[in-house]
This record gives sequence, C-alpha cells and structure tokens, in this order.
Amino acid sequence: MSIINKNKKRKHFKKKVLFISCIHKKGIINQIMTICFSKFLEILAISTYLDVDTNIFFIRLEIQGCFQECSVLYLFRDLLSSNIKLNFQSIKKPKIILLVTKEPHCIGNLLIKNKFGHLNAEILAIISNHKILKPLVELFNIPFHYINHDTLSDEEHNSKVLKLINKFKPDYIILAKYMRILTSNFIKNYNNKIINIHHSILPSFIGARPYFRAYKRGVKIIGATAHYVNNYLDSGPIIFQDIAHIDHTYTVNDIVRVGHDVEQYVLNRALSLIFSNRVLVFQNRTIIF
Repeated sequence: MSIINKNKKRKHFKKKVLFISCIHKKGIINQIMTICFSKFLEILAISTYLDVDTNIFFIRLEIQGCFQECSVLYLFRDLLSSNIKLNFQSIKKPKIILLVTKEPHCIGNLLIKNKFGHLNAEILAIISNHKILKPLVELFNIPFHYINHDTLSDEEHNSKVLKLINKFKPDYIILAKYMRILTSNFIKNYNNKIINIHHSILPSFIGARPYFRAYKRGVKIIGATAHYVNNYLDSGPIIFQDIAHIDHTYTVNDIVRVGHDVEQYVLNRALSLIFSNRVLVFQNRTIIF
C-alpha cells in the first residue's frame, strides 16, 4: 500500500519555470519565498532583474514540488499585486518546425546538432518554398515539405504554410534563413514563438542584402541578430547578437563567408536560451536570465 501511495505522489510531482513580473516594492522577494514555502515548493534556481525606468521587478524561478498551478498563481496574485503577470513554463524539449529557403549553413548546422542530441529540441518537420535543400534534409530522416510560392500571393502561400504547421502543433517556429516575409495573420497565430536569424547587427541594415550594403558602407564589423518576429520587418525583440571584425580588404564574398559563421553561432545561442526557458519578452525587448 505504501508503494502505491508513493507512486501516486510521484505522478503529481512537477518541475517548472515560473516567470513573475510586477511593480517593485520593498520585501517582494521575501513574499515570494513565503508563498513558495506555504506550497512546499523547492526552489532550484532564482534570478531577478529590476527595470529602474519602469520600476517593474522580474524574477525567474525554477521550482519543483506537488502543486496545482492555479492555486499557486492565485496566491501570487492575491498577495503581491493586481498588476502581476505570471507565466508557468514546463521544463521539456520543445517541438519545433524549421522554415528554410535555399541557404544550407544554418539548417545544416541545426540538423547536425540534432543528430547528435545537442539541440535540446525535437524537429517535427522542415518546410521550404524551394526543393534545393531536400537532399540535405533527407540525410537526417527529417520530414521535408515543399510548398511552391510561384503562382501564389504572399497571403495564399502563408496560409498554406500555416495550415501545414498547425497540423504539427509546434512550440516554436524557427526561420533558418527563410527569405520570405510572413503576413500578420501568420504571426498572430504564433506570437513570440517565431524566431528569425538576420544577417546584420539590428537595427542596422534592416531588410535585404545587408552584407552588400555593409560592404558599400565600409563597415569594420559585421554581425547577426536572432530576434522574435513581429509585424514590422526585422524589428521584433532581440534575443542574441554577435559580431566579427573585418577590414577594407574583405570582398563581399569574404564578408558573406564570415557572416555565415556568425549567423550559425548567434542562432544556436538564441535557441539554447529559449529552449532552456531563459528568455522573457518585455515590451519590444527581451530579458535574458
């Protein structure tokens, strides 16, 4: 009988990440600790940040215990603030869809990481508006779906892609050099769930051909930006950025070659942060714990 009871308890044992944001006030951390203690929640990790301009306090908690999310959320709302925002996230491998066009460097890197168990996510499928990457994807036994855009409007093509994606019910959509603009209807279905890699240090060189424009401008650093997608081109909350130094001797092809390496690294770092539940969107920027 005791063994059965123990097994029943284990079924309700949870490990979660809880994000809290609210107006800062004195003793707020003590209040949060008191609530966790009252629900017999073990705190595995804690990170905090205070935005001094808005006086909003942010906290990330890794907790475990036997609890109902609704009862915990009720206690926080009741004792802390009516303006509090709470977000539970499960600690699990997210399910993802990758959108690609023709460039192989980012998708190839992600496929290799996935093959050897280093991606910390499950790739459900890869969708493209071109067939050129199909042989590469098939080497890794990942489903590849081709949806041609030639005779379709942007809205029609987006609708077809969205319909296919919805069948998989992914946690995130990764634009691994997907060189098409998503419609607002597409984006609203996956708010803060679409991650793009852009080949410049945003907000510089938004849009097409940033490496060529960087070359023409004579810049001495190039870089890449991983960001969430919103309704404004290359203007969503930035997750991670990095750079590489160049000089006047670099041709456009040299810049592209170096840039591809930076793009892979930046996308990998951004996905690592997201998949480990360390990114919180606040207004049009991110807080990285």
